[in-house]
Amino acid sequence: MKKILFTFCLLSIYFTHQASDRNFDIQITVDGIKNEEAVLAYNYGEKKFIADTLFFNEKGVTKIQGPKSYADGTYLLVFPAHDMQSFEFVLRETSFQLATSLSDLTRKMKIKNSLENKIMYDDLNQSIQVNMKIDSIQTILKEEQLSDKKKEHLKEEINEISKSFTQWRLKQIEKHPKALYNKILSALRDVPMNPTVEDSSKIDVDKFAYNYYIHHYWDNIDFNDVALIKSPVVIPRVLAFFDKIYQNPDSINRAVDIILDKAAVNKESFEILLSILRLLTQN
Repeated sequence: MKKILFTFCLLSIYFTHQASDRNFDIQITVDGIKNEEAVLAYNYGEKKFIADTLFFNEKGVTKIQGPKSYADGTYLLVFPAHDMQSFEFVLRETSFQLATSLSDLTRKMKIKNSLENKIMYDDLNQSIQVNMKIDSIQTILKEEQLSDKKKEHLKEEINEISKSFTQWRLKQIEKHPKALYNKILSALRDVPMNPTVEDSSKIDVDKFAYNYYIHHYWDNIDFNDVALIKSPVVIPRVLAFFDKIYQNPDSINRAVDIILDKAAVNKESFEILLSILRLLTQN
């Protein structure tokens, strides 16, 4: 596995530098930052690599302008002088503005002309609010004097909050299915291991469930979107897939074929996944 990860790092550097130059006009303002540098990093699988160093002026403003070879994807802006505080943003559009404060980089984020980042930060802030509500209820649940009935009521309340958030998130994904952040959220959704079988007496249910799973495991992945393939969710999903299949040569070859057939829609996606699969099957 160490060999796989090391080689993957080398491959990631190679493939990421294939991005073509595009003209950017991006402004980022951070209250609390003055005359200092920040590190711009990009995600490639679960790894992060430095893309650039940005200088913030006395007004806390930095600009990304002119031709740059930044590829589409999720990026991280890190402030080394402030305990490595950071925030993420989506780089897909080429002209937009972000403004936030070092006091709360996520909740104080203001976005202009970027639907991609608005979608991401709407979800992040909604998630923060939901977690705060759940944490508050869980604190109450720790009180010893609560009756069993009250505890059950609070647990049901937590379930309802979680369910409501899941439904809200699904609606946002349905509303903007092409947004990178929503594609990442969709990629995290798993398929059921036990699909409904109308007449289980006529088939081997376990075999049917297994075949269903390996063929539908990738339903929520857009292989034509290279930014998604390079995101922090897809490569780990490949590794998890190979942990779940039968560990014999025929099953492994079949799993490889399934992935590559789907990745064939995009040359770069195919090359990235082919390289990873070669490493996996050689170890």
